[in-house]
Amino acid sequence: QHDWVGPSDPVSNIRQFKYHVPKNETPIQKQLRNRREEVQEWNHAFWAKHNRNFQQEKAAFIKETLAKQRARGVNVERLNTEELAVFYKRFLDDNYRLHKDYNREWYQKNLGLLWPAIRANIEKLFQ
Repeated sequence: QHDWVGPSDPVSNIRQFKYHVPKNETPIQKQLRNRREEVQEWNHAFWAKHNRNFQQEKAAFIKETLAKQRARGVNVERLNTEELAVFYKRFLDDNYRLHKDYNREWYQKNLGLLWPAIRANIEKLFQ
């Protein structure tokens, strides 16, 4: 009788939902549930891809930076926070447009859920 919330996905860090399907689900309620599932899957796919890219680029940056330091005779095992901040800043700058587009689309998708949710709740009142 309830929606189920799963643990965070190890890659996307998004908690997946399993939406309850009532026995007497109406077409309007089904449309809302399907659209919510589509938005959830889109969000999960975006963050899974984004986080994989982040981890790959971070690993490459660390490997490259450590190799440069070792070539200069500096023997280190890890980068410090200031050195990693260079990567984080570059990653955010390189992905600024992607994040901006994601936010715009995320707002559109969530606003697009309002009317089906209103319709489904009004329908519930009169059942």
